Amino acid sequence: MTLSIRTRLTLWYAAIVIVVLTAAAAAMVGAQTQLGLRRLDDELDRLSGAMLTVLANEIDERHDLALAADDATGEIDIKGRTVVILSSDGKLLASNKDGPDAAFLAAAPAPSRFVTVPTSAGDLRMVAVAGAHAGLTYTIRIAAPLTALASERSALMESLAIGLSMALLLAGVGGWIIGRQALRPLVAMAQETSAMTTLTPDERVTVPRARDEVAQLGQAFNGLLDRLDAAMSAQRQFMADASHELRTPVSVTRTTAQVTLGREHRTEQEYRESLTIVAEQAERLTRMVDDMFLLARADAHARPIDAIAIYLGELVDECTRAVRVLAEERGVDVRALGEQDVPFVGDENLLRQLLVNLLENGVAHTPPGGRVTAELRTTEDSVEIAVTDSGPGVDGADRDRIFERFVRLAPSGAQTGAGLGLPIARWIAERHGGRLTLESSAPKGARFVVWLPYAPVTGPSAPPEPHVAVHQVSFDQ
Repeated sequence: MTLSIRTRLTLWYAAIVIVVLTAAAAAMVGAQTQLGLRRLDDELDRLSGAMLTVLANEIDERHDLALAADDATGEIDIKGRTVVILSSDGKLLASNKDGPDAAFLAAAPAPSRFVTVPTSAGDLRMVAVAGAHAGLTYTIRIAAPLTALASERSALMESLAIGLSMALLLAGVGGWIIGRQALRPLVAMAQETSAMTTLTPDERVTVPRARDEVAQLGQAFNGLLDRLDAAMSAQRQFMADASHELRTPVSVTRTTAQVTLGREHRTEQEYRESLTIVAEQAERLTRMVDDMFLLARADAHARPIDAIAIYLGELVDECTRAVRVLAEERGVDVRALGEQDVPFVGDENLLRQLLVNLLENGVAHTPPGGRVTAELRTTEDSVEIAVTDSGPGVDGADRDRIFERFVRLAPSGAQTGAGLGLPIARWIAERHGGRLTLESSAPKGARFVVWLPYAPVTGPSAPPEPHVAVHQVSFDQ
């Protein structure tokens, strides 16, 4: 059976209170016992001093220890106390009481001045003092029963037991009330949370005004709801944007197929043109799906880095050669500049996609006759790849927007991608511990800079020497 937090708080509170009070009661009983013994010892000490004085006087009068002891015990009447006088050899000389108690006290060992002697009738507290007068030595022992102290202790323990019972009851009630008051905001939060549905995504729990742990919990929970709402909003926006972007190639493909199939007699050239349109839209659709799949894996942290040793200069050359084929159709010159033999450890496929995305973005925004360059240079601790175009540049208000998904700044009717190339490129740079920024932008072009942390690769893990063979480049961005 699982107890509620309120019940557990009440039990813990009551347990702590009862433990503390029990410890205090035990200390009180111990202190009372010690004080009672000290008070009794003081009384016995005073009586023994008086007996020593009386016995010395009797010795002066009778000149006989036995007679003097008998007279001394008879002269002082001490109620409730047993007095015995022993000779130097331990022989009982006199006692104020007859019977087994006197003989028992005379024979009881006395290792110290005050000692507790157990008897069948109860414990006795005894003081033993040695005396000497007129050449005679003797010992006086006085004992008092501990029944009075035991009675006081019992009365105190009974009172404490009653007090502890009442304290336990009050602690339980108080703990229940305190737990109820302390947990009331949590109960209210739970009720508000239970009332939340998918139709009320903007609702939040009420945070108490007090700056305590409950308020911190409420603020943290509201923060979690804010992040979930932002994630859901981003997901909904992504789905809406993706649906909008996918609609165009799908509509073009469907319309082309319907028009082609709508007429019975078509020439071979017309079929070729229709199939070319379908193929172009299918390729565009494939690239968009691949990009969205990569971003989805990036959001889920499901795309690991397959790090290998490569030469960045060779990779830059490959990407510029691959993009140059598309750039020549637009009359744009694409060139690679800077250093060549730059070893680096990273994911070759992702880095290739990063460079191709930046180069294709530059080609798409550069008018005919313009130029796009990719320049590689190194510093002591970093590698920088700058991709510069001679296009119209980016407005200041759009410098951050261009890295958002599905954002396109091309003029209306221009043939551009889905607006995913730059977001993917930035994610790849950040995944390698670097960054991608728009360093400068002017009416005569934009300059994107990729910064990557650099540690020269030497030894057995260094990549092979670069070669000039053209690699097959995949444009699955």
